[in-house]
Amino acid sequence: MSIESRIRSYEPVFREWQVKEYLGGGSGGQTGVYRIVRPHSGWEEVGALKVVTIVEAKGKLQDQSEAYQQDYLRHRQQLRARAEQEVQLMYRLRDCPQVVNYQDYTFVNWQADNSYGCDMLIRMELLTSLETVLMRQTFHESGVLRVGRDLTEALIRCHQEGIIHRDIKPANIFVTDSGNYKLGDFGIARILDDTQFAYTSIGTRAYASPEQTRQETYDHRVDIYSLGLTLYELSNGGKLPYAESGYIRHDEVLRRLNGEPLPSPSQASPALAAVILKACAYSPDQRYPDARAFQRALEEAGQKRSQPKKEPQKQQAADPYATAYAQPGQQVPPREPPKAEPVKTQPPPKVETPKSGSPKTQKKTKRRRFSGGNKVLVGLVLLGVIGYLASLSLPIMEKLENRQPNTYSYQVMDCSWTSASVYAQAMGGKLVSIDSKEELDVILDQLNDQGYQDVIFYVGACRWPDAQDDYPGPTDYYWTADGIYRDSWMGRKINRDSGWLADLWQPGEPSLEYNGNLETCLTLEYINGRWGLNDVRDDLLSQAAHLSGRVGYIVEYEE
Repeated sequence: MSIESRIRSYEPVFREWQVKEYLGGGSGGQTGVYRIVRPHSGWEEVGALKVVTIVEAKGKLQDQSEAYQQDYLRHRQQLRARAEQEVQLMYRLRDCPQVVNYQDYTFVNWQADNSYGCDMLIRMELLTSLETVLMRQTFHESGVLRVGRDLTEALIRCHQEGIIHRDIKPANIFVTDSGNYKLGDFGIARILDDTQFAYTSIGTRAYASPEQTRQETYDHRVDIYSLGLTLYELSNGGKLPYAESGYIRHDEVLRRLNGEPLPSPSQASPALAAVILKACAYSPDQRYPDARAFQRALEEAGQKRSQPKKEPQKQQAADPYATAYAQPGQQVPPREPPKAEPVKTQPPPKVETPKSGSPKTQKKTKRRRFSGGNKVLVGLVLLGVIGYLASLSLPIMEKLENRQPNTYSYQVMDCSWTSASVYAQAMGGKLVSIDSKEELDVILDQLNDQGYQDVIFYVGACRWPDAQDDYPGPTDYYWTADGIYRDSWMGRKINRDSGWLADLWQPGEPSLEYNGNLETCLTLEYINGRWGLNDVRDDLLSQAAHLSGRVGYIVEYEE
């Protein structure tokens, strides 16, 4: 009896959770992962459920002999105890932000028509695997360094606790909505004291170290090797060493396991390539001695990373924005991109020497003349003013230096702008408002690293709804103070003439209205090779149903 056929009988899971959909499985049908939800007033909390079959037998238990039943129950209890030890490992790591959080677990004994057994149910946070992200995007070096930074931090903690993971690969690395990476799936992890010759569980052969496959004694450096190989794949266009595609071939794996020198990853800088190749050294003694040394080397490589050369700007193609979304197939005429105004420099003013004896000159000279005492007095006053202003600025500078950056999550969900603002508040945040160029750069880096270029994100900005006296006009767009439509306003106008924010608008936007549809809300979208703002209807999907699955919203959490 498969897990899928009995999962519904477990509902509600952990008393309140409902199973929504199957996400994946493995181990020959012995594991399954599901998306689960817990309803609240007006919103749903989401999570993941991992189901592991720890024992399964054919027939019916009651038809077996008493001796067999006692042996089975004793064996089941032993397996449950071993499984609980695995969960205890994860609970020891719960305070590590770079390790997937196990939140609850239970055991369920089951009986079917022709089989019986025991399942372990584990509730954990719902995350996206790096393997999924890798299938839809190519990583920039900054993203590779971020994966390396977070995963080495996870390994530092694991190895301190005496835990070898042994199965590090993209499928067991997960990314959060805020762009951080976590190590998960410790299903084959064991305590170091029990692993001197623990070669029976070598994880995935494609990412395994040579000593694991040779059935030799190994230590924590097998994790350094597998993480290095994962970073190699991310820096090599999604391909492992010697591979011509993302498909893993047996002969390519054997070349690596037999000690053939690895070629440098094609998309890594020389500094990062050197770090990765050292982590993937054939001999453990030639690798980094521990995860901390690996992490320091990655940090140094990031500091040495050369800035990319600026490419000449290309002519923008036609603008397939909300107007094109609203009417699939609509031909949108190309629009010229906005031209940046040249910076005008003023020559220094000419100093003309006045002719002597001129009454007019003599009058001006007299007016500007100060005695020596007056000069000293003016100087003292100026110094006092400067000192006072400096004393006022110190607390302000301290606050700016100590200010913690906000965090963000990126939700992909079919909804309207108004619904998104409600969901964001229910999650303890608000629809994002972008207050500075620095904040914009952080958000765009996270969106690019996580491969969200195909998602249209609602942001906390919209058009003033009414043209009334003493209120902004209907053509003005503003960030909202708390992410709620028509509730309150920050006063920051974000039309095309609004400073650096003007650079976010795509050519021809804001369009204000299209085919009678008022475009009152704003989205952040990736069009024609860059991110930009676009105005859309509150219920975008009602006029562009083909975008289902590609709509989401950005939540901002203030620290």
